[in-house]
Amino acid sequence: NKENSNIGLILIISMIAINVILLIVFLFVLFKKPKQKYIDTDISKYNSKYPIILVHGMVLKDFKIYRAFRKIKDVLIDNGVKVYVSNIDGIGTIKNNAVQLKEEILNILNKENSEKINIIAHSKGGLDSRYMISMLKMEDKVASLTTLSTPHHGSKLSRMLMKLPNWIKKIIAFFVNTFYKICKDKNPDILALANDLTDYKMKEFNQKVLNSNQVYYQSYSSDLDNKKTYLMMIPHKLFFLRALDSSFIRGR
Repeated sequence: NKENSNIGLILIISMIAINVILLIVFLFVLFKKPKQKYIDTDISKYNSKYPIILVHGMVLKDFKIYRAFRKIKDVLIDNGVKVYVSNIDGIGTIKNNAVQLKEEILNILNKENSEKINIIAHSKGGLDSRYMISMLKMEDKVASLTTLSTPHHGSKLSRMLMKLPNWIKKIIAFFVNTFYKICKDKNPDILALANDLTDYKMKEFNQKVLNSNQVYYQSYSSDLDNKKTYLMMIPHKLFFLRALDSSFIRGR
């Protein structure tokens, strides 16, 4: 209908705007002169027994000119922590990314001759990690999972995307999937991912993907007081959601 078509056009325009902003950010990071190396933070006394893998969320993965976790990896390494960063798909489904993550972790454990690994996962990376642990028989390989602003209960934005007319969804999927194929994603699928993140699919997910007693779980979240902050400004203004969706930024 007309309302859905208007929402679809707004989505396309907002995605173009986000891509432009991301390009500006990438160029800024590329040509920015480095400041003082790192903040003076001594975390060496918290050195982990096992290696750590940082698992990125959707969209922002490690690019040549932009790193998903910026200086976090370097700060940890400088304090004697053995750290790796995942290279799973930026817009892969939860199941596909979990398979990729499992392969990466098994390779790390073999390389480090370690029995287990600690996972720190941002946003959707927390869902990929939960699925891997519980559904791919990795509970004996993971010591802990820490999720950061993971949408454990889904996103209204994903529900809205799935309600769009098929022709609009096909346009969005073509451009987004093509971009991430160029960025070396193995199985990019923005529509399947959006379906994964709907609130009703996440309800099914949480009933099926149960926490393991062998793994230590903890979750952290954040909120934005200023709704105009950076990229959050676009979806907030266009869809009148409260900081996208409280469930999107609230940890489990």
